[in-house]
Amino acid sequence: LLLVPVVWLSPTTRITLQIGNFQLTAFALSILAMIAFDRGRARRGGFALGFSAVSKIYPGVLGITLLVERSWGAVAWTAAWSLVFTTAAWLALGSTPFVDFVRYQLPRIESGEAFFWIENADGAAINYGLHGLVTKLRFLGLPWTGQDAANRAASLYAVILVALAFASAWRLQALAGGAMDGERLRLRRAQVWLGLLSLASFRSPFVPDAYALVGTLWLLTLVAAEGHWRARGRTALAVAAAMSMIVLDGGPITVPVPAW
Repeated sequence: LLLVPVVWLSPTTRITLQIGNFQLTAFALSILAMIAFDRGRARRGGFALGFSAVSKIYPGVLGITLLVERSWGAVAWTAAWSLVFTTAAWLALGSTPFVDFVRYQLPRIESGEAFFWIENADGAAINYGLHGLVTKLRFLGLPWTGQDAANRAASLYAVILVALAFASAWRLQALAGGAMDGERLRLRRAQVWLGLLSLASFRSPFVPDAYALVGTLWLLTLVAAEGHWRARGRTALAVAAAMSMIVLDGGPITVPVPAW
């Protein structure tokens, strides 16, 4: 409870609530969904995760953990609610937005063309996505870091992320069958869920720091909650939390953007 103000009073969370679109809500809904699944409330969990997944896509990574755990009820309800929300949108708006999204906008999002500003120095400075990492390296003078390389790196990252999600889910299954006590196991499961959500969100071509860091800051509180860190570990957590509160988007960015 003492760690809650660290997250909710931080500049990261404040700016996220102001200009961070649906990101913070998607994180919260997704974690609530997984907690509901963990408590056997598949219908409620499916409602929350289905809504998050059709709104932001990346929460779908948590479906991998449900598949590995063979939580067929959770998978079914998530798929059912996703279909309900999609059908409701289709009935309300018609087919044109869906067709345009698939044929026009989705390819432009994938290539980064939809976010043309991310290829300049100001955009790179606040972009925490994999695409943004390659762009940063380009402005630091590294070769073979053009837009095509950034797109390929993001695609490779997605493949690695799926493999990591499977490995994490299997690891949780092994811990559940071991000697780890129930409370610590629940905490570890929440850490994995939040870690996967954060990593999956970085797949997007443009992830500005105004909301990219919220998941990291939240995850740090869950790591600190384990309570077995020595002094050096506590210092590292404090430094990491402070770094996760430095937000340039929505704040002053000098022009030209300094290399650091």
